[in-house]
Amino acid sequence: MKKNTRNSLADYIADNQYRYYYANLSNNVQNAYDKLLKGYMKHTDSIVIRVSSMDEAWLIHQSLCYDVPEVFFVKSVRGSYNPLLSTATVYPEYRFDYETCFNILRQMEKRTKAFIQRIAMLSEWERVKQIHDFITRNVTYRDVEAPYSHESPGVLLYGIAVCEGIAKAFKYLSDRARINSLVITGDAFDDSNQSSNATGHAWNIVFVDSTPYHIDVTFDYSVSSGAISRYDYFLL
Repeated sequence: MKKNTRNSLADYIADNQYRYYYANLSNNVQNAYDKLLKGYMKHTDSIVIRVSSMDEAWLIHQSLCYDVPEVFFVKSVRGSYNPLLSTATVYPEYRFDYETCFNILRQMEKRTKAFIQRIAMLSEWERVKQIHDFITRNVTYRDVEAPYSHESPGVLLYGIAVCEGIAKAFKYLSDRARINSLVITGDAFDDSNQSSNATGHAWNIVFVDSTPYHIDVTFDYSVSSGAISRYDYFLL
């Protein structure tokens, strides 16, 4: 029997993880991203990064949270900027202590391992479809006062989430199924009411045979019923 050799939070990050936002940063900003991620995974109380402004530090944090769904435990960040040194000191607020985070990541891996193994030999298109169906059949859309409804564990461990949590869970599973995907955010409108106000929304772009497509698992969940999945927003 193969033993679990995970010794730290960082060991639970997917191998060869697709990081779209990281790839679009300059080399200097990538260095700050790497340092911020390393600090988060060690539960560091304060992290100093070299950036041009506090706004840039915030952008790096957002990019990291969309690229790496394993950092669900970072609840918020605050910081200060030193213009003389061109550095920002970031103070993360963590949702859980280190041991709790480790156990949640271990449970997420355990809960999804058989599913990932089962779809490993399928085509890219079929792997994406299986991930889509796995989520739509195992989640209830619910915005609750819980520390996981906007994060990947909400879907994968507790079966409840909002659009952001669903998009991050899709990214988590895609990384492990060797599918390149990214979390994107924007606005959603009610098609039945063209004058309706836009509401914030999150979904994914996924690459199938190197072609990017939009996929909105939340919207497909909303039109699906029980074990019957709909594909109105699948690979658009």
